[in-house]
Amino acid sequence: MEENPYMPPHANLIDKEEKTIELASRGKRFLAVIIDGLIGMAAVLPIMYFTGYFEGFPDNQNITFQHTALLALVGLGFFILIHGKWLVTYGQTVGKRVLGIKITDLEGNVPTIGRHLVPRYAFTTLIVYIPLIGNILSLIDSLSIFRSNRRCIHDYIGKTMVINQS
Repeated sequence: MEENPYMPPHANLIDKEEKTIELASRGKRFLAVIIDGLIGMAAVLPIMYFTGYFEGFPDNQNITFQHTALLALVGLGFFILIHGKWLVTYGQTVGKRVLGIKITDLEGNVPTIGRHLVPRYAFTTLIVYIPLIGNILSLIDSLSIFRSNRRCIHDYIGKTMVINQS
């Protein structure tokens, strides 16, 4: 049977599939942080050694603010070099990619750099430099993963969550 060329167009409408978002387990998040930390240490420890950072231990004679700031900047540079492309493209660090989890915004999309990732990582990076309470705040941030929604303080700041990769 021939179709009428003057008939209005028609399409079979199918409801969009609902995205199911499954939060990443605390264990996977923890292991991803360990993997990323080991990668970061492998990148920064040789620089610390060759710049004499360890020579003043245990009394911290050679550790100056400038030395610490320089190491922080070098560490940030390595972090961006190692994880930057995957963070921007997939919302994943190397550790998260290995374990099949990813950072998303609250709608389940890959987060933008400026709105989500920078506030999220700036918080965790800078908090430890607050005298006297920085390490305590960092611990509180980490322990907040035990809330029912498994979001740390840095997740709230970045308006992100960590989910299983689908």
